[in-house]
Amino acid sequence: MDHIDPHMVTALAALFSSLAGLIWAYRYNFAYHPRYDRRARTVPHHDQRLKVRYPVVAVCSSRMHEAGRRLHSLPRPRPNFKDEIKSSMTRPSLHDDLPRWSDDVRHGLFRRRVRIGAEAGRAWAAVEDDVHRFMIELEHDENIVTGLQSRGERYPWDVCAEAAGNLSRAIGAPIEADVTMLSRWTEASDNCTHRFDLVALAIAQAARGLGHRQYDISVALGDRGPRQAWLERDQAPRLDWTLEGITIHSSDACNGQDLRRVLAWARDALSPDEAEAIFTIRRAILVSNSRLHPVEDPFDPGAAMQIMTGACYVFHDGVVERATVTPDNYRDFDAHADNLLGGLPSSSF
Repeated sequence: MDHIDPHMVTALAALFSSLAGLIWAYRYNFAYHPRYDRRARTVPHHDQRLKVRYPVVAVCSSRMHEAGRRLHSLPRPRPNFKDEIKSSMTRPSLHDDLPRWSDDVRHGLFRRRVRIGAEAGRAWAAVEDDVHRFMIELEHDENIVTGLQSRGERYPWDVCAEAAGNLSRAIGAPIEADVTMLSRWTEASDNCTHRFDLVALAIAQAARGLGHRQYDISVALGDRGPRQAWLERDQAPRLDWTLEGITIHSSDACNGQDLRRVLAWARDALSPDEAEAIFTIRRAILVSNSRLHPVEDPFDPGAAMQIMTGACYVFHDGVVERATVTPDNYRDFDAHADNLLGGLPSSSF
């Protein structure tokens, strides 16, 4: 070759250096190196002569190492949610043998079951009632949540599934027995309320340690709302409330408390176990009001937003206008409480 283009040589040298740096950085990446010291955050140098013999490659490698270290230090949502963002009306119905809601549904008992458990490095929770059936599973390192999965099989609105991805904001949350901690870590109203509650319960169970428990809640409604509520934990009675409007009447420490503020009070005044029971029964009472509103009634987004703005993912501008009620997902468990969470093992899902 009579003439060598210096620009071509420079371009080829730059390309070679970049490729060599990428290969070297990948081979000795912090996160995947077999001898990576996670406490010291260091990687042994296998060839100190690199800096002398290949200075350009060494610079590229150093920069790639630094970029990899910074990326690795960021919390990364794990894209392994099992939910599919589509209308629940296209999914197979569960409990097809159970009665749907009817005109007299408001006169029966609202039933709800919550099951939670934990083993080494993971915890799970599931809930089912008339209009919901959700499960979540999280992974942790005993200090923070490191991974999260969610599955929804029945929900009242077709857009509920869209909220599944927002649960990834719980990754990094501390493992604490305080069931109200999660709502201080991330915004609850951007999520599906029931999935969010399950994550909070699973975190609390992970903090307690190995084992599992089950809550069963029954709510009797009057013409204007809930009138009486009972909670059992592992088939043992724990709470028995009579409601007068939003005032709780009971033989326990909750007597005279406001239903809207009882959880904040319980967090400061009671043990984490007692606060968790109140957290669970309170949610069931609030959801039981759904039995007072026939699903056949036309849905008015404007009227709903006046009452429910920010209550959950659905009740936000741009979402509620697209929401469609899914009546095929509604079941009446009044006389069929044993069917709640049917098909799920008692210790996991």
